[in-house]
Amino acid sequence: MTIKKSSIKIILLGFAAIMSAHSYGMFPINLFRPWDINLRPPKWCNTHVQLTGWGEFGLRAYGYNAEGKKVPVTQIWTPNQDAIAMLKGFGPDSPETDFFVDVLGSPVDDGIRGNFKVTGDYEASTFGWTARYHAPHNFTIGFHIPFYATHLKNVVFIDQTNFVTASDITVRENLTDQFAFVLSQFDPTLNIGGWKHIGIGDAAVVVEWLREFYQGRPVLKSVQLNARAGLTIPFGAPTNINDILSMPYGFDRSVGIILGGGINVDWWNYIRAGIDAEFIHLFGNIRERRIKVNFDQTDFLLLAKTRAFKEYGFTQRFDVHADVYNLLGGGFWFGAAYQYWRHDDDGLSLCSNEFNQDIANSAQSLQGWTINELIFKVGYDFQAIIPECRGFRPQVSGFFKLPLPGTRSIEEVTIGGTFSLSF
Repeated sequence: MTIKKSSIKIILLGFAAIMSAHSYGMFPINLFRPWDINLRPPKWCNTHVQLTGWGEFGLRAYGYNAEGKKVPVTQIWTPNQDAIAMLKGFGPDSPETDFFVDVLGSPVDDGIRGNFKVTGDYEASTFGWTARYHAPHNFTIGFHIPFYATHLKNVVFIDQTNFVTASDITVRENLTDQFAFVLSQFDPTLNIGGWKHIGIGDAAVVVEWLREFYQGRPVLKSVQLNARAGLTIPFGAPTNINDILSMPYGFDRSVGIILGGGINVDWWNYIRAGIDAEFIHLFGNIRERRIKVNFDQTDFLLLAKTRAFKEYGFTQRFDVHADVYNLLGGGFWFGAAYQYWRHDDDGLSLCSNEFNQDIANSAQSLQGWTINELIFKVGYDFQAIIPECRGFRPQVSGFFKLPLPGTRSIEEVTIGGTFSLSF
């Protein structure tokens, strides 16, 4: 059977519609989403249910700033955190303004005085389960439930303030030398140190259509088309606004729509290559959030909190991959993939007129980000050696991720794998 031109046109038109849609966040880290095609095992013939367990474990995390340069993970948004700017933008009778004027003497913020360079280490891992039902007419219905474990540790605030002028000495003695104590006087809930969390993530229901078109030619053997649509369910913990660099376990209590698809081509019954694209639309939500109230403020040191509606940027993921299969008796395979993520700017709409919306939207953490990575995979499918009469058919795979430079993102070197049973 050959591919009908009408099928290709429908898929391309669907992609065009998605690309033109105005979509609305996710944390900028390169962990797999549970429905990622690199975690999807192949379907066995004459089976209807497939259970998959998977895990991805971080080995080392790198940060990339807005210019794509490698930095500590605590510097992906700004190189320094500004303690003087932290006190700006509040009303004339506020405690912050009183401290800035009466105690510090309204010091000039020169980018060094009152600034900290922050270093730290980030660890994030994910694991979970997927249940798939292979329905008639080439459809598969999958339910995905992930878990996450994250850890920010070894956080150090390195004071950049000189000890030269009278203003330097005043700032050091009254602010930076006792910064944790001063910060606790204004906001005892803001945690600028490390933390450790573990919990369930957002569940997802994804419907996929996968169909293979056999070509029967000497070189070109088959073409596989796939398309998918899904919905995420906000079970996961949201961003903790009191922990710096907090990662939501999902889409920050937003409902997400997943749309995607791709094409694979098989040559000589040994080589498979393809491309895949995915687009995620997140519905905005209203929550209490920390915001900037002065353009000079930096994202770790935001004292103002208010309710705001967050509109999430458009998220795109592209994947180019190639595999060599049917090795060592038919079940062994290995391959590689290049994956690219792009997330556009998020935006805030404040629920009150107490603060300036343009200033709030100047936060670096609201700006877009990108992720680039290489994925190396290996696996074994036991269908080549297990008789058809057996009640279950296992598959195993492993992978290794190698980060490439991105922007405003955390990219980990990770290892992981999957184990599947088909019934």
